[in-house]
Amino acid sequence: MILTKTCSLTTSATAFLTPQSLLHLLQLSIDLHAQKLTQQCHSQILSNGFSQNPFLTTRLISAYATCGELTLSRLVFYSVHTKNVYLWNSFINGHVKNHQFDQAVTLFREMGRCRDDSLMPDDYTLATISKVSGELEDLVLGKLIHGKSMRIGFMSDIVVANSVMSMYSRCGELGDAMKVFDEMPHRNVGSFNVIISGCAAALGNFDSSLFGDLWNFFRRMQCEGYQADAFTVASLLPLCCDNAGR
Repeated sequence: MILTKTCSLTTSATAFLTPQSLLHLLQLSIDLHAQKLTQQCHSQILSNGFSQNPFLTTRLISAYATCGELTLSRLVFYSVHTKNVYLWNSFINGHVKNHQFDQAVTLFREMGRCRDDSLMPDDYTLATISKVSGELEDLVLGKLIHGKSMRIGFMSDIVVANSVMSMYSRCGELGDAMKVFDEMPHRNVGSFNVIISGCAAALGNFDSSLFGDLWNFFRRMQCEGYQADAFTVASLLPLCCDNAGR
């Protein structure tokens, strides 16, 4: 009912929706995966002269991508004259959400070729592409992102460091993942989950030498005051069952 009334409001000939109202409606579109509402918001953006509003276009790209409409997302992206890092992040992440990892890498490289000196990847960009590197098991790209993160000073960011650590684990370089973990100035429960799941995956591949490391990380997690969550348990439980069956 609410969505029906909202849709009728956006299509009303007399309706003038402010940018703030459209931002809220686009967020609703994202939350509900509402393609029709997204298209109606897009129509309002065009008719009200907001097509170059950076906040609206960034969220519109995300809304279309959430609905799987990457063609329309692309149309919006390339219609924007001045693209900031948030617009690029939204477009790249849209491809990641739709499992188009190779295209996300292509867009990241296209972003790097831009001649705008103010356009630099931020922590969100680097964490996203590091995740993509892990999904593709592309160690060369992953190391490039790690190096760039170090040069820019983002390895102190927990989200970036966790993503880099996960990338190394996914690429089978657990030693490098452990090194990133040890060098982190701050950690969270996600940091421990990444390294524990990496050790667990290696044990699943019959590398029994990591059994002690895994339980050391788990004890360290408890000593540093972090509570195991569902992800931690999911990583450890199969190993406990295997051990009990021996």
